[in-house]
Amino acid sequence: MLHAPGMVDDFYLNLLSWSVQNIVAIALAKNTYIWKTDSGDVVQVGESPKGTYISLVDFSNDGSFLGTRIGSGEVELWD
Repeated sequence: MLHAPGMVDDFYLNLLSWSVQNIVAIALAKNTYIWKTDSGDVVQVGESPKGTYISLVDFSNDGSFLGTRIGSGEVELWD
């Protein structure tokens, strides 16, 4: 069970992604977190600018990169 306080309730947002490396990314309000399923570690990897929100999280096909899109249209890439 995933307890996800602050998840934006909007059908058009993609706020959860599971990589082939067995890592889950989730956007909660204005923060992006990754959960390493093998160790159980949760790490905050990003925060959107004040006044906006995360609208998408998605891993690359090989799971090496995490992309996030902010409500203003900007994109961030994390490795």
